Amino acid sequence: MNVITIEDYKSTYWPKLDSAIDQLLTQSPGDYIPISYEQIYSCVYKCVCQQHSEQMYSDLIKKITNHLERVSKELQASPPDLYIERFNVALGQYMGALQSIVPLFIYMNKFYIETKLNRDLKDDLIKLFTEHVAEKHIYNLM
Repeated sequence: MNVITIEDYKSTYWPKLDSAIDQLLTQSPGDYIPISYEQIYSCVYKCVCQQHSEQMYSDLIKKITNHLERVSKELQASPPDLYIERFNVALGQYMGALQSIVPLFIYMNKFYIETKLNRDLKDDLIKLFTEHVAEKHIYNLM
């Protein structure tokens, strides 16, 4: 396997992952997005094997946090009569996205997150939704 420098990671590998994550986070539940799961999984695998797990995990968390902060702001702007419905749509869309995102990063989860951080990727991503969306809107939902 060729050496992947940090520059290669930032210029080639992460942009592919970033684009795929964008598509998965913004698709409607049940929609099919034409991305190559094999290609994305291969990017993750190569980056983990080349010791870029920490950077990739950091980039993934930052990417999803930014997305969830946008979702939270959109919910804040929702009219009261549509608030619960829009929260439910946001939750469904996010959980649907996780069903694709977590498997794509399963290699990183197994060989970095579980072993080095003693955590689980899906749990971390659900916690992000809780922190950045659910907890900020709990009083409006009740």
